[in-house]
Amino acid sequence: MKIRNGFVSNSSSSSFLIIIDACINDINDFMKMCEHNTSHMDGWMDKLTCDYFENDISIKSLTNREALEILWFDLQCSPRIADKELWINKNSKYCKPEQVGGYCFERYCEEYNTPQEIAEWMTDNDKDYEKMKNKLEKMAEYWNRLLSQTKFRSFFEIGEEKGKIYEILYSDNDGEIKTQMEHGDFWIAIHHLKINNH
Repeated sequence: MKIRNGFVSNSSSSSFLIIIDACINDINDFMKMCEHNTSHMDGWMDKLTCDYFENDISIKSLTNREALEILWFDLQCSPRIADKELWINKNSKYCKPEQVGGYCFERYCEEYNTPQEIAEWMTDNDKDYEKMKNKLEKMAEYWNRLLSQTKFRSFFEIGEEKGKIYEILYSDNDGEIKTQMEHGDFWIAIHHLKINNH
């Protein structure tokens, strides 16, 4: 995985919903689970989680194993159980589906035809154009919210069957280590949902 190094004006943060199985009691259980989930990728645990740090000796470059150990430590230091109703009924209103892995009407429009372009093709005057554009934008907003709610609901159903769902936030405003925690490849070892906040 490669991400930009150096000064970035549009810093980001991401929330993560993480399923921890009921059988996971300590870091040894957690690491065994992660090793099992990635056993098909030889040597993956000891590869750098953000490989753009590889040649920068001034920065601590985390391996996937180290990042997973930090995640477990962070979850133990400030455990926060995710609020199901908050995510499904409130936060989903502000999350675009691509942020939670769903299909996105707005992304489709951006790649093919924007609501503005469609409205222009379908109308003959400014008054009709505005009405059509507003209607399409409301459709996109509703579609996004519906997909986000569905994705969250499905995730929580799986998580509640398996164990507990924790919530944690990482931001690249908090230094190189937290940048790697937000953007690293190590997340593929864990059943999680990533929500880009900005």
